[in-house]
Amino acid sequence: MGFQYVSFGLVTFAVLCLFYIQPLHWQGPLKNAVYPDSQTPRFHGRRNIWAVLNQEESASLEHFLYSESAGLNLTKPLMPTGKENTLKSYELLRPNKTDALAFLDDGAVAPLRYAQVSIKHGMSKIPEFREYMVGPLPVSSETQIKPLSYVYNSGRSFTRNVYGNVEEMMIWGEDFCNSVEDMTFDLIGCRPRPGMLPPPETSGEYCLINAGGPEWYGDGQTLRWFGLSTLTDAWSLLPQGIYFRANFTGRNTTNWIIDRVLYNGYYYDGLDDFRAAWEEKSLKRLPLNADGAWTELRPSEDLTLTQAPAMVQEEKSRVHVDFEENFVSWLGFDFNIAFSPVTGISLFDVRIDGDRLLYEIGLQEALAEYGGVDPKMSDTAYLDTFADMGNLLVELVPGYDCPAYADFLDIQHSSGRTVCVFEAPLDYALQRHSGYGWTTTFANSMMVVRSISTVGNYDYTFDYIFYLDGTMEVKVRASGYIQGAYGKNNTEYGYRVHDYVSSAIHDHTINFKADFDIAGRRNRLEAITLREREIEYPWNSAGVRRTMALDKATVRNESDAAINWPKNGATMYVVSNHESQNAWGENRGYRILPGSGVASPVHVTARNSSNLRKSATWAEHDLYVTKQKDTEPRSSSPHNMFSQDDPMIQFDRFLDGESLEDDDLVVWFNLGTHHLPTSADIPVTLMTTSASSVMFAPFNYFDEDRSRKYAAGIRVEDETGIPRFEFSNGGGINQQILQNIPIQRRPVPQAWPNF
Repeated sequence: MGFQYVSFGLVTFAVLCLFYIQPLHWQGPLKNAVYPDSQTPRFHGRRNIWAVLNQEESASLEHFLYSESAGLNLTKPLMPTGKENTLKSYELLRPNKTDALAFLDDGAVAPLRYAQVSIKHGMSKIPEFREYMVGPLPVSSETQIKPLSYVYNSGRSFTRNVYGNVEEMMIWGEDFCNSVEDMTFDLIGCRPRPGMLPPPETSGEYCLINAGGPEWYGDGQTLRWFGLSTLTDAWSLLPQGIYFRANFTGRNTTNWIIDRVLYNGYYYDGLDDFRAAWEEKSLKRLPLNADGAWTELRPSEDLTLTQAPAMVQEEKSRVHVDFEENFVSWLGFDFNIAFSPVTGISLFDVRIDGDRLLYEIGLQEALAEYGGVDPKMSDTAYLDTFADMGNLLVELVPGYDCPAYADFLDIQHSSGRTVCVFEAPLDYALQRHSGYGWTTTFANSMMVVRSISTVGNYDYTFDYIFYLDGTMEVKVRASGYIQGAYGKNNTEYGYRVHDYVSSAIHDHTINFKADFDIAGRRNRLEAITLREREIEYPWNSAGVRRTMALDKATVRNESDAAINWPKNGATMYVVSNHESQNAWGENRGYRILPGSGVASPVHVTARNSSNLRKSATWAEHDLYVTKQKDTEPRSSSPHNMFSQDDPMIQFDRFLDGESLEDDDLVVWFNLGTHHLPTSADIPVTLMTTSASSVMFAPFNYFDEDRSRKYAAGIRVEDETGIPRFEFSNGGGINQQILQNIPIQRRPVPQAWPNF
């Protein structure tokens, strides 16, 4: 469920071309961007040293990159051929944590600003993507350009670009489409077209060249299977059961050929063999997987029910936003929001009651890998940051994607309401208890930072959630059209969901980074396990008692820090500081645990898969802990798909045995699901059953529950038969309404029961 229009194979060629050459740059604020009213006094937050490059920085950077002094020989062709050097993208090269903390904590000057620049080098013998660091910015006489390699443990600043010959690729694609369109129109009712998508009025007349990813390499060859899907809004539900294997080895596209065709269980040795069978009418035809009302995603016109209750902000918001610094504050929590065109939203310098809990938390990579009986589905694996998930943030719809009263941020300064921040009530009490003659209960709420990225056929909703007690949660929900398989012989991989469509089993594994600073940077990872025990107690005359007790251990080095969620939830993992204790002498810490999703988060089913090999080793366990290094800022690179056996970043190399005791620790954790779509996923997947999360909960961090100073509560006493109410923090609901609600009195027993 990745970004197939620009995915890793023979896909929609012109979109691919455009995707590669468009640089990200600052476009200035939108006319309708969401900012606070000009009469409202600005709320001032901390300086955002992770903010996107501003207009001055961007303009001077672009001018420098195209200058002779940069030495890049860049051009701006209207129709690129792939044989030029062109600017792919640029963004802020985020400051090293060492430099950032010197500014935040020690009064040093702010870190200098650098850009991370990605260049398509098409003039070289082997086309490559190359990464550079350019700075300081804005450009001055001090500005330099250098290969950016220190953040990649491959030691390289480049990787190959298998799509180097854009013009030749377009010509080859056009020739292929022309050579098969008579056969495909006869067999599946549509004509394959490369290039830009056809106009909407021609929907259904054309086929989408639908490839998975990544390429296969062997014996010096580059191979790719692809199928055809009817091109409508629901193209991913409309595979037509015909598959082609392209051999596009080398840069000379005149040598590229279709060397295999698969149709209805029969393999053909290239297009000539397939055409001969078609002309002889010896093909056994497959039924057409037809589009129709079953794929439409529209509100029902027959909805006669009354509307569901809506959330309303009745009083002044407790969420405070500095729109200039993208700084958020809520009841003791505060942080800066940062944006990357590759990974979207991250939070930096997350503090509670003035103390830093996390230096950074944010998305690293989103993987989807499929299984299926046909070569296209079996060949499909996506690393979605290659599609620039940040650039694919969509504008949020008030009242649907977020409450209408939310604060909306134009985080990229170009795309409107792409991030919302809001407080929302929860439908259960934060805490409560009923005694004899009294009841006390507290209203509950949370604060959410939300964004949505639409990657091809799927929409990912990313939530960072904060709770009154100090708990934090990272949650991902998914919706959109599933990627279906043609519904023949696929029973080992899915279920029939329409006439000629089968679902396809796949893994969603979504990696995040959480850089903890619990009461400082000298942290440990504790593993606290509930063990079944047989223990003799001196007070027990009956002998051995079968019971349970705790085993407390420390994960001492990185070699032991690849972790899966334990069976029966028996082990608790806690990031703690043994040099900082609460009032009761216990080490302060935060526990890492599965959150409020449908099930515990997952890791990939197939380790070292044929598709991914070494490019996504971070996905093989549920979480990892490593020593923080400025040279390991990310677990993956968008370009890992181009060199699966020697990726730009190979995550398992992070786990090199270094000590984790009393050091700066980073937790890399995975969210996701093993998604087996059923008929309930038609037309699109429901977020109620497609959600995954991890929580960070206080573990002896505070001396007592911190929420009591923030949660609205009520105590009801009814010892005399006349209810008496005590409210705190406004009571949480309309007090006049509460006065009219009868409270059931719990009688005081005449004698305590004899247990």
